[in-house]
Amino acid sequence: MWNLVAPEKYKITDGFLGIDAPKWVSKKINKMENHQNGKFTVSQKVDSTNVFYVTKGRELIPIWLETPKFEKKVNVSKNSISLKWNSTRKQLLNKQCNITGYEVKYSLWDGTETKIKKFSSNSGTISNLKYGKQYKFQVRAVCKKGDFTVYSEYSDVKNVRTANPPKASIKLSRSQSTIYKGKYITLKATVTGASKKVTWKSSNSRVASVSSTGKVTAKSAGKAVISATANGKTAKCTVTVKNVSSSSKKAQHKKYVSYIKAFHNKNFNAYMEWVYEGLIQPGDSDPVTYFAFMDIDGDGTDECMVRFCFQGGSMTTAPGGARSELYTIRSGKVKKVVEQGRYGSGSYPQIGVYRGSRLVEFVTSGHMDDRNEFFTFNNGALGRKAVYSYEWIAGYGTGNYYVNGTKTTKAKYNAFANKMKKGKRAYPMYRYTTANLNKFL
Repeated sequence: MWNLVAPEKYKITDGFLGIDAPKWVSKKINKMENHQNGKFTVSQKVDSTNVFYVTKGRELIPIWLETPKFEKKVNVSKNSISLKWNSTRKQLLNKQCNITGYEVKYSLWDGTETKIKKFSSNSGTISNLKYGKQYKFQVRAVCKKGDFTVYSEYSDVKNVRTANPPKASIKLSRSQSTIYKGKYITLKATVTGASKKVTWKSSNSRVASVSSTGKVTAKSAGKAVISATANGKTAKCTVTVKNVSSSSKKAQHKKYVSYIKAFHNKNFNAYMEWVYEGLIQPGDSDPVTYFAFMDIDGDGTDECMVRFCFQGGSMTTAPGGARSELYTIRSGKVKKVVEQGRYGSGSYPQIGVYRGSRLVEFVTSGHMDDRNEFFTFNNGALGRKAVYSYEWIAGYGTGNYYVNGTKTTKAKYNAFANKMKKGKRAYPMYRYTTANLNKFL
């Protein structure tokens, strides 16, 4: 492989001294514009590790890449090793550089599991190595010009040992849980040790089964112990499965009645104040309150959504309405998950809930900023960060899409959003009347 690295403005004449180059390089030089009649000849053999460049003095110079050397200091952090080596970069003609990067070759002490990682600077970190193992490293410089790549010799071997594996342990997000038949929970395992692989097992899969990701599904009434094992350590969660009785559900719904009434009064009174002040005109489509009961996170406790909006259409828990609030029950008491100001008191996001998604959607639409965010709902609480989100800012004309905080494309975001919404199958909502409430009490 040969490469002539030089700006064309530096013309070649027959006034060179001591030129050692392959014949075809000489021919290429001889064909340059304004070249005089003299011809170059090869006076000494060179090998394929040479790249040639032309100096300002119009000399053809072969490049030999200097072999890097590792510095003594090495940083070992768990199963990652950070190395540094001397920079072999040298500025040549017209700010060209004969080093475009480095390659580090590493393997276990016996030469097995050999890998190569590329770096643009004279330092780097090799991660995801095995704990408590001896590794050997070598580095070489790389010169890449167009279609040609030239390497220096590999450096001397640097031997480094990773840290011993951390003390093995495993902990589950719950030690006990009650699930109602047909519902599910997802257990999360926190693992320390050489391996992060977790093996799940149920003591009675007829009562509750568990998947390879910790999803526990309630099958029938009874008890089952869910075990998670990693690095020889085991953590357990006792799961009690109950049948959902209509009486227990009605008892939950009764707790929400006073909150539904208070929500309605707060918003309707505010609406009437606007009517009295002549700011709006009452009519046939005056706003009313709607309600819905649904078990969002599958723990056997029904949540309650209330919405104050104008009449018309089939009302569901999909985003919409002037004001919406969401309640749940914890320790026998009603807890407000989402609370919003009364009618006419500023702008608030619309909220939505979909069957089986275990997510709560927030939609904000304004003149300058449109947002759409999905938060997890588990154990009666919203997650701290949106797992899926979209933002459009006026003036830019395009939106930003995120999945678990990572930017993605519109198509991928929509695919995730549609999956979460379960085809937009929202729960039905009912107008707040005594007759409708009595159907659930």
